[in-house]
Amino acid sequence: MNKKTFLLLAAALALGVLLGWGFFSHEAPETKVSSQEATPESTFTCSMHPQIRQKESGDCPICGMELIPVSQSRKQQEDTLAVAMSPTARELAQVQTATVGTTAPVKNISLTGKVQVDARHLYSQTAHFPGRIERLMVSAEGEWVKKGQVLAYVYAPELVRAQEELLEARKVREQQPALFRSAREKLHHWKLNEAQVQRILEAQKPLESFPIVADEAGYVLEKSIQQGDYLERGEKLYTMANLRKVWLLFDVYQSDISWVGKGDTVHFTLAALPGEEFKGTVSQVDPVIDPQTRVARARVVVANPQGHLRPEMFARGTLRARFDEEVIVVPETAVLWTGERSVVYVKRNGPEESYAMREVRLGPSLNPGFVVKEGLRPGEEVVVHGAFSVDAAAQLAGKPSMMNRTDRSGTKWHQPGRSRPDGAKAPVSKARSPAPNTVLKPLLQAYLDLKEALVQDDTTAALAQATILYQVFGEMKSKPLPAIWQRHQTKLRPVLAKAARAEEIEALRNYFVAISDHLVPIIRAAKPVQAPLYLQFCPMAQQGQGAYWLSRKVEVKNPYYGASMLTCGEVKETLP
Repeated sequence: MNKKTFLLLAAALALGVLLGWGFFSHEAPETKVSSQEATPESTFTCSMHPQIRQKESGDCPICGMELIPVSQSRKQQEDTLAVAMSPTARELAQVQTATVGTTAPVKNISLTGKVQVDARHLYSQTAHFPGRIERLMVSAEGEWVKKGQVLAYVYAPELVRAQEELLEARKVREQQPALFRSAREKLHHWKLNEAQVQRILEAQKPLESFPIVADEAGYVLEKSIQQGDYLERGEKLYTMANLRKVWLLFDVYQSDISWVGKGDTVHFTLAALPGEEFKGTVSQVDPVIDPQTRVARARVVVANPQGHLRPEMFARGTLRARFDEEVIVVPETAVLWTGERSVVYVKRNGPEESYAMREVRLGPSLNPGFVVKEGLRPGEEVVVHGAFSVDAAAQLAGKPSMMNRTDRSGTKWHQPGRSRPDGAKAPVSKARSPAPNTVLKPLLQAYLDLKEALVQDDTTAALAQATILYQVFGEMKSKPLPAIWQRHQTKLRPVLAKAARAEEIEALRNYFVAISDHLVPIIRAAKPVQAPLYLQFCPMAQQGQGAYWLSRKVEVKNPYYGASMLTCGEVKETLP
């Protein structure tokens, strides 16, 4: 090997060493950074399923993607009461938010009712003197009677004697004018008018048959006598009503009472008069709730000069109610219910988008939406779609949720209606795990709330309660449950899912039959409450096949028919 070749080989070797050092010197820092990111204390999560938390790296047990270390900001976020969701998770859950503000809400309230007689123009025609009916001039119900029209002719012995006294007093009226005046007044007390008294004096003999005339004009609604009957003074002959004005009595459910007031205008239609629309003004709202139908009645006075509005006609009305002041309104989809609590999820701004549960105090229900009396401020951004998914993520992350006011550390959530500052902690003692039977209480309460909405024929409330019941059912899988749960939950799940998607109350009533059939055995076996429950049965439901339901009250209130057959049914069993 010559000197030139040796120098070339030495230069190539030096160049290779230099390049190798360059490559390996860049790999070392990367390895160092990776070791800093994935320390032994690191927590790994899935970008698609942020609820997954593991101490070691690996694949996601749900989707199989490689787990990544949780960032420091995410760890800091875990220390707050808010739950963070990655953009991918938000997209999969279809989370949508909206900024709340104040407005003067308007609610269209649908009403049902019936035409009724105006009680101020309803009266009884009575007999003014005792006797026997010789001839009945008005013998059919529904006839129109004019004021002063003869209704019947009566033979009245006492009236005959009074006439004889008048004729005898007439003979001595010059000597005893007071006696004549007294005899004349006695006939007036028997409701004989002056013309009849004058005819008696002109005939100079007593009349044996006297007419009973109508005191007021109106239609005969009820006839209480027959020809030949003996009457006592004051006995009712007819029930009559003047239908020049009628009442429309509309049922107002308890959830709508705060929206209906005196002076509101109601537009209504009648099935018997298609194509015609009427309107009237609310003159009174009942101050008490009817104990049978559980509704109050709004009275609308309507002129009826043509007589087209007839008592007992069914009517459907709409009342456009306005709130007197500007308030915060949120959509129905933003609110989650559990028992007496109502919660929304408020968006938190920061390095990562997160959502914190907030309890709110709701006011009247809108269609759709709710008035928020306390718990939100104008300008805050709330989840209006995908709230249940956010709540599920909060539960899986151990954060406060609608079913649990405490997080994994035992930190208790804020009081209802009050916003809690980030980082504020209120330690409480950790409670023991609930017994398998007691965890069914929220499910039972949601079921009973749905039953009550069906009893009241409240479509909006019933559809909302069906969704709540399905949500509460979904929470059961993370609870310690009694053994009987496994035998029925697979059959209960699909029918609850269908009920949550129902759009009409009648369809929901059909699903309620199956819900009761699957839930009753669970409640009977688990006994989640100490207070008695009553298993009730309606033989008319399901086209005569019959159906059961549970109630806290022994009084039967039928959820399958509502007001149309409210008390149809009987108590079959008392639980436990």
